[in-house]
Amino acid sequence: MQGLLAIVIALSGQYEQILDYVVSVDFIFFGLTAICVFIFRRRFKAMKTEGPLARVPGHPLTTLIFIAVCWLVVINTVIHHPRNTVVGLGILVAGVPAYFLWQRKNRT
Repeated sequence: MQGLLAIVIALSGQYEQILDYVVSVDFIFFGLTAICVFIFRRRFKAMKTEGPLARVPGHPLTTLIFIAVCWLVVINTVIHHPRNTVVGLGILVAGVPAYFLWQRKNRT
């Protein structure tokens, strides 16, 4: 489904429109990925194991700034291009049924 939507969009859309579809969804996940840095560091400390902890320059300040910028990009895209943002999120949601279908096949 997502592949067919991508083909239709690529053949009918303009570059800026396609970019808006992608940017809003990508930056949501970039921000969520940066949040995982905090989660992984907390888990690693809770395990009380020896070994190097991944270093992030300026952490936690730089990580928090990155998360804030990601969310600001998403908010800006929603405000200036709400229709394109909804289309991008719709394409993302179109993959959810496929995910559950493959999950069910893997369990059997």
